[in-house]
Amino acid sequence: TLNSSITKLNVRLDHMEQQARATEKELDKQKEAAKDSHRRIWQHNDEQDSVLNDHETRITILEKR
Repeated sequence: TLNSSITKLNVRLDHMEQQARATEKELDKQKEAAKDSHRRIWQHNDEQDSVLNDHETRITILEKR
């Protein structure tokens, strides 16, 4: 029974290792997706800053008239 218990434990450990690897891969995918998402958000933010700056310049010119 000791041998069968050790075998069962080894099988369970192997399964847990596979689950841990799968979880780690999924986490890496989520990190990459979040990184890409943040990059796109900041890029959009920079574009909006540029547009707002253009509008402020136009308003300033109109106010001086």
